[in-house]
Amino acid sequence: MLVLALSWFIFARRDLLRSFRGVLSFFRDLRGLYNIELPRYQQRFFVETLQGLAFNDPVDLMTRLWADDRNAFVSHLWRDVIPEAKRASLRLANLPDTGSGLKQRVHEASVSAPGSLETLAPSNDHLDVTKCKTRTGHLLAIVRLPPTRVRGEALFFVLVLPDDGSLRQNLTMARQAMSFFVLERRQDPPTDLTGWSEGCERIYNCGAPEDVEGLARVVELKLKQAKERRARRSATAS
Repeated sequence: MLVLALSWFIFARRDLLRSFRGVLSFFRDLRGLYNIELPRYQQRFFVETLQGLAFNDPVDLMTRLWADDRNAFVSHLWRDVIPEAKRASLRLANLPDTGSGLKQRVHEASVSAPGSLETLAPSNDHLDVTKCKTRTGHLLAIVRLPPTRVRGEALFFVLVLPDDGSLRQNLTMARQAMSFFVLERRQDPPTDLTGWSEGCERIYNCGAPEDVEGLARVVELKLKQAKERRARRSATAS
């Protein structure tokens, strides 16, 4: 009896089920359209390259980012990722038609907003490195990227290491002491700070100023908060 009643309900309210499927399809379409607005590949691969170098040897990367030719170094990295960005662009342009409508939406987006699927930034204008020291005893290398265009693109990459010469002889300790931060373009708030600190990824869900001095102050605050967390953990353990 229960099965018959359920079958009757489904048959009688099939219009409701169609509406429900329409709602699901609507949200899938929204997700597809949002995914088109991806960070340009060159921006993304450049940041990933810096992150990889930081994980591999943070002392060597900091040395390069503090050297006199630091701007030339990051410009070289910026150009190095162009071939990979072009290959990723070709893969996007040659999306198979799976029937989901994504390929058509990609085409429509490129027509209605020329350049929205551009994978390469036009130049390395504004790409530079600022070095500074914090009151917490850390070295900072703040890499400013070219202007962003869509949400998710990075404005700054910040490498942080304690001002401790002994880290040159102890790569394991240097990796543990290293932190980096990425300031990305968002909508509300207009920026978002993420990073790697204390051996784990941290998403701060907070905005930060879009200038070097303001960002340095926020990073210094995060380092101070991390020091306070370590002190509390030590006190609890003892």
